[in-house]
Amino acid sequence: MQDEGRRNPKVLVVDDDPFQRELMAALLRAEGVGEVLEAASGAEALAMLAREAPAPDLILCDLQMPGMDGVELLRHLADRGCRSALALISGQDTAILKTAVAIARERGLAVAGGVAKPVTREAVAALLCRGPNRHAARAPVAVEVEALRRGIVGGELELHYQPKVRVEDRTLAGVEALVRWRRADGRLVPPDAFIPVAERHGLIDALTAEVLRLGLAQAARWRGGGLAVPVAINLSMDNLRDPAVVGRIVEAVAAAGLEPDALVLEITESRLAQELTLVKEILARLRLAGFALAIDDFGTGFSSLKQLQDLPFTELKIDRAFVAGAAEDASRQAILEASASIGARLGLTVVAEGVEDAEDWGAVAAAGCHLVQGWHVARPMPAAEFERWAGLRGPDGG
Repeated sequence: MQDEGRRNPKVLVVDDDPFQRELMAALLRAEGVGEVLEAASGAEALAMLAREAPAPDLILCDLQMPGMDGVELLRHLADRGCRSALALISGQDTAILKTAVAIARERGLAVAGGVAKPVTREAVAALLCRGPNRHAARAPVAVEVEALRRGIVGGELELHYQPKVRVEDRTLAGVEALVRWRRADGRLVPPDAFIPVAERHGLIDALTAEVLRLGLAQAARWRGGGLAVPVAINLSMDNLRDPAVVGRIVEAVAAAGLEPDALVLEITESRLAQELTLVKEILARLRLAGFALAIDDFGTGFSSLKQLQDLPFTELKIDRAFVAGAAEDASRQAILEASASIGARLGLTVVAEGVEDAEDWGAVAAAGCHLVQGWHVARPMPAAEFERWAGLRGPDGG
C-alpha cells in the first residue's frame, strides 16, 4: 500500500479491546503510518467512515466483537461502497478467518489479507506493502447496450495477451487473449463490466466473433514471424447454445490461414452444468475438428468429476483462488495438489493461473502443474509489448 497510496497512509483500527487497539496503533506508527483512527465497534466504525474525508487507506478489523461482529460489518461496508483496503484480524480458528476473507472478496471489498492474532510488526508491514488484492472487484462501470453494440462493430475491442510458460524449463507455451474495450474517449473498460451486458442483450456471439477475428489475425502474424504459439480464446456458455458455432469457428480459423492447433478454446467451469447434453455435442465436434479445449477456473464451479471425465477437454486450468498464496495456506495447497492430480490422471495439461510470486511458482511446481500463468511470469500485455517480451526469449520463448 505504501507504494500505491499516499506516503503517510491513514488507517482505521476496529476492535472492541482497548489493549489490542493500542497495540495495533503502536505497530502502525512504528511502520510509518501518519494517521491512525480507532473504533471500538462496528457501529462506531461505520459512523466514523461516514464522517471521514478522505476515507482511510486501510481498515484493520477484528472479527469477534459484541453487537456487530466483523463479518456483519463486511456487509455494511459493501452496501456503502467502501473502497478502502481491508485486513481482517482474528484470534479464532483460522478456518473462520479464511471464510471471512472469502466473504469480503465475494462482496467486492478490496482485501489486503487476513492475520491471526497475536499480530506482529512483520505482519503489519506486510499488509501495508501488499495493499488490496490485485484481483479484488473494481467499482462497477456503467455500460450502455447501444454503446457496446457500436463498439463491437466499430473496432473498439482490443486484445491483451498473457503468456503461459512451461514449469520444467520456463519456455513459452502459449498465450491467452483477454478482451478489453477501449471506448472512443480513450477509457479502457474491463471485461467483467461489458461481457455480462453482452450476454444479457444478445451481443455475445458478435463479441466472440470479433475476439476470434482479432486473436486469429494476430496469431497468423506471429506465425509469419516465426512465433508459433497457440492463442487461447474464452468462449461464453451462451456461445455454446447454438450448434452452428462449430462451423463459425472452423471458418474463422480457415479465413486466417491457420490450422486448428493454433487455437485453444477456454470454457469456464462454473457454468458447465447448463444444457450439458448440447454442450457435450458442441465440445465433441470442436475436438473432432482438431481444437484444444480448456476447462477454465477449475475448482470454482459445481461440475461433477464424472462430467469432467465425460467432456473432451485437453487442458485443465486451476483457478487463481487455489494458487496464489498456496505455499502459506495448507487447505489451498491441498486443493491445488488434488486438482493437479485429477488433471494429470485424466491425461490433461494442467495450467496454474494466478501465480504471483516465486513461492506460488514453487507450490505449483511441487503440485505437478505443467504450465504457469500469472503476474510472476508477465501481466496481460498489448500485442506489441508481448512481442518485446517474447523477443527477449527468442522465437520459441527459450
